[in-house]
Formats: sequence, structure tokens, C-alpha cells
Amino acid sequence: MTVRVNAGDQYHISGVAIAGTQAVTPQEVRDLIPFHPGDVDDIGKMLKALTEIRKLYACNGYVKAIPVPLVDIHHATRTSYLTVEMREGKRYAISSVNLAGFDDGTTEKLLTAPGLQTGETFSSCRIKASVDEWSGAARRPFVIEVTPDDQTGKVAVVLRATGDSQRDGEIVERATVHSLR
Repeated sequence: MTVRVNAGDQYHISGVAIAGTQAVTPQEVRDLIPFHPGDVDDIGKMLKALTEIRKLYACNGYVKAIPVPLVDIHHATRTSYLTVEMREGKRYAISSVNLAGFDDGTTEKLLTAPGLQTGETFSSCRIKASVDEWSGAARRPFVIEVTPDDQTGKVAVVLRATGDSQRDGEIVERATVHSLR
């Protein structure tokens, strides 16, 4: 049996634009996109960039920010123009914090740490910094579970220690809560 694979045409980036940013500057988003005019399109790099953009927004309280890549393909020149359109959503404040799987000493420290206080703007970066500072040598990988309430603009946070170092500091969104007020 013979298998032939035709790789097809290779497309290059002709330009990159950022649209819809208000919470951060367009340049902050642009800096996370590893493409420049003339570079070869690379879906793997684009997926990593979208993840980094979501992390940037999560550091600034935007739990549900979605970067939407729009690609305008020009077949004649084998180029594509990339526009990343931001759908920022709401900025969330912390409504509650719970910890799971941390030792008692670390739990006590974390419950009083900056970035983990009720009423503060949610910031995954501040939470990670507090965990790093207060856990010391006993630092365990953890995930940040968030349950946003879209009506109040608040988010319940659970820090869950995990044995999975590849998910360390990852944000996991739980079902959205709708209050009946």
C-alpha cells in the first residue's frame, strides 16, 4: 500500500490587528501574539496565544474574556490577515473564597492573603502570587475554580490543591450562578 500526502499551500501572515479592547491596551494583547508579517501560519502558536490572552484578562478580573481570531484569507497571494477581536465581558469581584487540600497552616495564611479577600477584584495573578508567598516549600500545584454570578458581577473562588503540576494555577470555570434577587 502506498500513501501520498499533499501538504498543500503554505500561507503567511500579512498582518495582525487587535479589536475590542478596553480593559487592557491593544499592545498588551498584541505582545502575546507571536506572529509578524511574513511568518508562516501556525495554529499551535495561535492556540497558545489565545490561552495567554485569556490569562492576561483573568489577571485583571475578566473571568469570561474571549479572544476571537478572525482570519481573512487571500488565496491568490497565499497570505492571511489575522484580527483578534476581544469579547471582554464583565470585571468580577470576589464574593467568597474556599480552600481545599491545603494543610491547615497554609489555609490560615491564604485566607488572609492579598488577592483572596471578599470584595477585591478577582485577579488570578494576585492569587498565584499569594499562594507562592504563603505556601513556601510546602507549595503544591493548585487550580483556581471560579463560579461567576453574571448578575452581581461577583465570583466564588475555590483554590483546590492538586497533584497535577501541568494544571498548576489553571482557572476552571464552574456553572454560572444566577441570583434570584
